[in-house]
Amino acid sequence: MATVMPWWAISPEERLDQVAVETPHGYLGKEAIKMGASRSGDYGWQYFGPVSHQVGESEFQRQQLVYQSIRSNSYNPVSYKHIHGEFLISGRDWVWVNQGGKHRFNSLVAAGNEEVIVSAKRKYGPDFVQRSDAHLWPNVINGWFTEQEALTVFDRIMQG
Repeated sequence: MATVMPWWAISPEERLDQVAVETPHGYLGKEAIKMGASRSGDYGWQYFGPVSHQVGESEFQRQQLVYQSIRSNSYNPVSYKHIHGEFLISGRDWVWVNQGGKHRFNSLVAAGNEEVIVSAKRKYGPDFVQRSDAHLWPNVINGWFTEQEALTVFDRIMQG
């Protein structure tokens, strides 16, 4: 839950504080609490396991509801900023990394959409991350990543 990228300007502690709370059973994602999870009995985070039964069921139901809504009503967003992330760029190659609107994005792809309008949004670092700037990335400058480690992370994401 506290993972940070080399190009972000946030510490693991700050990241964890943004996304989770500590409970008697471990950490629980703040978004799970908004969806009805209990601090006293639930644990986990929506992006990976293990999670309590309630958190897993809630995420499954949430994804199903978004998918069914898009299948039934199509997707007519008020703003295309709902599905947002950052672009990683290496020379002429690039990838877009989803940071927000994951349920919508997953549902649109599952419904067969070959194109999805996305946006760039400065959430933790720059909107557009250039590989050539690795020596300038905040978590490289502060020593949490060496430049080579940072480039390894970047390249693995670029490769999918």
